[in-house]
Amino acid sequence: MKHLSVMMKPASGHCNMRCSYCFYADLTRHREQADYGMMSREVAKAIVDNMLAELTAGDEATLVFQGGEPTLAGLDFFQYLLPYAKENGKKQGVVFHFALQTNGLTLNEMWMPLLKENEVLVGLSIDGEKRLHDENRKDAAGNDTFKRVMQSKRLLEQQSVPFNVLLTLTNQAARHPQQLWQFLIKEGIDFIQFTPCLDGLEALEKSPYALSPERFYRFYAALFPLWVAQLQSEKYVSVKLFDDVFHYFSRRIPNVCGIHGACSVQFACEGDGSVFPCDFYMLDAYRMGSLAVSKPGELIGKAQSFLDGDRDYAKQEPCASCKYATACNGGCKRMVDAMYFSDGICWYAKLLDEILPPLLHIGKQFNR
Repeated sequence: MKHLSVMMKPASGHCNMRCSYCFYADLTRHREQADYGMMSREVAKAIVDNMLAELTAGDEATLVFQGGEPTLAGLDFFQYLLPYAKENGKKQGVVFHFALQTNGLTLNEMWMPLLKENEVLVGLSIDGEKRLHDENRKDAAGNDTFKRVMQSKRLLEQQSVPFNVLLTLTNQAARHPQQLWQFLIKEGIDFIQFTPCLDGLEALEKSPYALSPERFYRFYAALFPLWVAQLQSEKYVSVKLFDDVFHYFSRRIPNVCGIHGACSVQFACEGDGSVFPCDFYMLDAYRMGSLAVSKPGELIGKAQSFLDGDRDYAKQEPCASCKYATACNGGCKRMVDAMYFSDGICWYAKLLDEILPPLLHIGKQFNR
């Protein structure tokens, strides 16, 4: 069975927030064409058609909508595209899955039928309690957004729309693991992904928001016993990093790109169909063509050669003598400065030393 995934940015870099750490805003400033415009129905249809051209009965496909803020493409865009993909997929025995990563500002009751009927998994961005969230996530007019985002969370809960929370882990936020955990538990959030805040691709100096590897380690090392205590109280909360580490090191299942030091092609599409090998590398130099014109199979070789290259750091110390080298191979090359190396130490390896043995032990207990 084949599974093909495409990330769409139907609103390009358009956004109704002005987050202080936004890495995509930084990317667009380094492109000749910063804004690729709103995706038309024709372009979206062509992308779906080109996906289906390479799939057969029993295969699956996923469309992930990201931004900018993808909902700015308009509800009518999604009301057209999702049924189109589902219906045409069904004709040839292909199942489509959908995910929407949103800041939540435009979600209202009108969106709920679409999300429910199409089983869209929503990733809602919340950066913790009000003070932490509002510090960096202002709207375009400079106003706080926490209250409105939490209203969207309540709406998703009331309408039984599945969602997880995406929390950008800045260097500042990572200083407050207990505070963030208490917020998540209080709000009944069962699925959380802490996304490391990154420096710009071509940054000449480190951003004050960018996560450092040592801070990454200290955050998760402090979070882990809180997570274990919650688990022992028979209330499981999914923390994506812990889940990913367990699944990979117990079953060699890479649930996240880069965890085993091998990048997978994401087919990240801009508003005009321009396609890039990864949403971290959506710069002019990495444009591979258009997924509205070419089939994925015609582009994958070019994408993979870029993603597989430039891993010299994984052959040097401390990687070369690391006991996790064959499993990790340096991890995600875009995350190197946020998760892995500083001061001659691999902080990810240090974290694995602490959490991997108890994680595997917990897994054995639950599998009895």
